Amino acid sequence: MQGKKQYLDKEVTHFRLSERVPPHNLYRRLAELVDWTFLYEETRMLYEELPWHSTVSRTRQLLPTSIFEQLFD
Repeated sequence: MQGKKQYLDKEVTHFRLSERVPPHNLYRRLAELVDWTFLYEETRMLYEELPWHSTVSRTRQLLPTSIFEQLFD
């Protein structure tokens, strides 16, 4: 049996935050003046590597929700 697909016009919204921030914005000007890349190297040792997604999923299945949320919060 042949069907007929009904096509509807969809409104697509184009939004780019960088286009909405004015050029004289304090944070935009600050980003132009300061090179923040040194922060990544300086703070690298403060962060642990992320667990595999399967580890998190399996742990979620094994533990009650309240314990899981407490551990990962």
